[in-house]
Amino acid sequence: LDILIGDTLVSRSAPDVRPFLDGRGIQFTPSQPDPDESFTITAYIENVGTVGTDETVDAVLYWDGVEVHRERMDAMEPVEPTGSGDFATFSIQMNAPLGTHHARIELDPFDNITQARHDNDGQTVELTIVEPYAVAIGIPPDPVRVDPGGQQGVDISISSTGRLTGTWSMTLDSSGLPSNWTIQDITPGGSSGITIAAEQPWITSFTITAPPEALGSENGHATLTMTLD
Repeated sequence: LDILIGDTLVSRSAPDVRPFLDGRGIQFTPSQPDPDESFTITAYIENVGTVGTDETVDAVLYWDGVEVHRERMDAMEPVEPTGSGDFATFSIQMNAPLGTHHARIELDPFDNITQARHDNDGQTVELTIVEPYAVAIGIPPDPVRVDPGGQQGVDISISSTGRLTGTWSMTLDSSGLPSNWTIQDITPGGSSGITIAAEQPWITSFTITAPPEALGSENGHATLTMTLD
């Protein structure tokens, strides 16, 4: 580090260890693991200062705020353009359930190294784990009302909540409807072998018919089931 004060050039040599920038200091393999699947967390550290650390470099890895690993790396020489050193790396195996998780690395936690700066010693990376194949069935905001002897059309949106595109088939159970009520699937193209991709909901359509003798107090329900082909 060179600082010009008036006509005087003050030069300070110091190491500066940090995780790779832009959230690349912690990487996951595979990058999108399935729930409870074993995956690898790999940390990447470099010295971007002007001199070597002269001492070993300690790193602590946290998962959702809990320490899961400590690593002691050899002394690190600066990388280009101030040196010809190389980055350091270490890996551990993990698995995690559904949800959003956070991995964090902290370097030199005990301040054993006199560095040019310390504000870049830590980095947090988020990992969201979802089911590979899953869908969500939208529920109409209001109950469907059908007059005696009449019929009512209903559209229902089914969206993918998994990370992969899947092929699905729908089954309809009308046993929860009152006597003589019917529900008919009128979805264009049918309801089998449907490809549902992320952010591309599939719309299924029905006609519900009530018999002329239906009472105003009658109520019921139909059950939709989506099965991955």
